[in-house]
Amino acid sequence: MQRKYIYAIVAIVIIVVAAVSGWYVYENHGSSTSKSSNVTLTFWLPFAGESGEDEFWGNATQAFYNQYNITVQVSEYSGDNYFTKLATALGSGAPPDFFVTYGGADATTYVVDNSVADISNLYSQTWAQNQIPAAAKTTETVNGAQYAIPYELDSDWLFINQALFNKYNLTIPDMTTGWTWDQFQADSNVFKANGIVPVAMSGANTWALTFPEEYILERTNGPDAFANALARETNFTTIYNATDTNIAQWVAGNDFQPGWQSADYYADAAPLFQNGSAAMWIQGTWGVGMVTDDSQFQLGAVPWPYYASNPSANGYIFGEYTSFAIANATKHFAQAEQFLSFISQPLWLSEYVNLTENPVAQVLSSSYPAAYPPTLQAIENAISAAEASGKPLLTRPGTLAPDALSYELDTQNLLVFTGQTTPSAAATTIEATATDIIGPVT
Repeated sequence: MQRKYIYAIVAIVIIVVAAVSGWYVYENHGSSTSKSSNVTLTFWLPFAGESGEDEFWGNATQAFYNQYNITVQVSEYSGDNYFTKLATALGSGAPPDFFVTYGGADATTYVVDNSVADISNLYSQTWAQNQIPAAAKTTETVNGAQYAIPYELDSDWLFINQALFNKYNLTIPDMTTGWTWDQFQADSNVFKANGIVPVAMSGANTWALTFPEEYILERTNGPDAFANALARETNFTTIYNATDTNIAQWVAGNDFQPGWQSADYYADAAPLFQNGSAAMWIQGTWGVGMVTDDSQFQLGAVPWPYYASNPSANGYIFGEYTSFAIANATKHFAQAEQFLSFISQPLWLSEYVNLTENPVAQVLSSSYPAAYPPTLQAIENAISAAEASGKPLLTRPGTLAPDALSYELDTQNLLVFTGQTTPSAAATTIEATATDIIGPVT
């Protein structure tokens, strides 16, 4: 798209200025390493079909090969298939050289299973110390060592079609405070009355349904409820019964498109939102790259409506860092580490934003804000403002929980959304699973 080239030109100018002014201080980044030969690295990603990913990784791996004669073969899978395939590969002792991880409980599991390599040396380099945020570093740290490098920040937002809101004289909610459930429902009813689907939903992708669930859980129960239950200070039954009751009531309001239960987020929900048939779409910030923010489509984004009577006491927005880990089984650790350093250069971070329109996790807001498209920049500004006011980014429950419990959370959430179980039954199952995996409430 033409505007992407404009952002690219701006980003290059910023990078040149940064280099001249000494804004960035880098050591190594692989620049002093001699060319290798006959080395091929494998890299698995869960980004199949997402806008700009193929072009970015094609460009980056070709540039890396040109400089170091090291081939990187990138394989992209859909989200659900990716995790199944990765678990099988790790279990068989034949994983790719590096792969995507989201930190949290996964990071701990990989370390315990001896699946990931310690890359603390990479973090000790000056460039990494200068540009990797403390919060991102924490999510990839286990027992004082680092096991993955953050690349993208994925935070959950409700994207809105500003033109439709304006057409029906509806007030667009504030970016930092969001709106109440009653306001959201009132607006949804206006859209339904005019033949517009209020929210494009992706029921075929179980992880896509966790986006609204996480909001509803936190805004119904408060920001510490899940963590307290995970620590077994309280039970999961109460918080999930309240959460799933609200979900069931929402589904009963028919706010989604017909057939949403089998709709894919990329093939179905995004086009429905893009063509003006749906007024809203809840996704992660990487969804910006799928829905063009240009003169033909007035894209906006707001936090999810709150349920709690005192929203100021709640956290702000859910998110996590898409990070790249090196498999402990790799035979080419030095070259894999070199590639992670290579793609962390400002040039490639900027190119990632330009092509995918996703926010980078390294030097998130201060590096080259002009490279961001308007809506993404507004999101970054809102996150910064929220953090300044004491509302930090909240880690997703599924990332915090052990894998088996996270799987059960996703399963029960799908069953509640599709009406295959009741809120009380789902909550009881979740608590029973937590008791088996972690232990009883103490």
